[in-house]
Amino acid sequence: MKRVILGILVLFLTVGIYGNGVAIRNAEINDCLRLFKTETDVVIDNQVSIVTTRQYFHNLDNYDAAVKYAYPMRESASATALSYYANGIWHQATIEPVPADTTMPGPGGNVHNNLQNYLGTIPLYFNPSGGINVDTNSTLIVELTYVELLPYEFGDIFFTCKNDHSLIQTSALGSLRLHFILTSDRLIDDFTMISNHPYTYYDQQAYMVELIFDQQNMVANEDYEASYTLNSDQLGMFSMSTFL
Repeated sequence: MKRVILGILVLFLTVGIYGNGVAIRNAEINDCLRLFKTETDVVIDNQVSIVTTRQYFHNLDNYDAAVKYAYPMRESASATALSYYANGIWHQATIEPVPADTTMPGPGGNVHNNLQNYLGTIPLYFNPSGGINVDTNSTLIVELTYVELLPYEFGDIFFTCKNDHSLIQTSALGSLRLHFILTSDRLIDDFTMISNHPYTYYDQQAYMVELIFDQQNMVANEDYEASYTLNSDQLGMFSMSTFL
């Protein structure tokens, strides 16, 4: 496995969305590699979430593609690991708190409105020295892990995993999968997952919730949002923020 450096641009601004990453060829015309599969694993311990997301892109053209990866990161989230697979080799990024290269691929460096709106104001950019080059008719896999202290307000804790990719791509994905596990030191009084998609698996117990969503040939046009309430009579052994 080769090791590369990932620079993270940190700006203290508000961002409204985060979701699947994009492999950008030409930002001016919103030209990105086709996303055909996503896998998202969410593990929440009380109020802290760890999300590992894997995105599979396909270069369908009859020429090699040089791309820049970007992920619409939330202000409250911090990346902890990133690796990518291209042309038969896995590469491991070294995350360092250095300014990222924010220039966009394309003849003029401009950004299409759809792409700009999707990425928000503080995306994570990744473009190792020499770029990410994807051979024709081959697959690029990017795996990103990030941690977040979830917002809390009036007893409710909120989790958002934006999965709506329609600003970038309207064609169906071959596979969409979400595996969500919530555990708590206190009783889970209430749990709600807002989604029109049917669950493949769902189990809710006193101190744990687990669900799986696994569908094929579906357009990624809906976000995953959850809220839950922990029992206020049990103090627990962890600190919690007091306001959103």
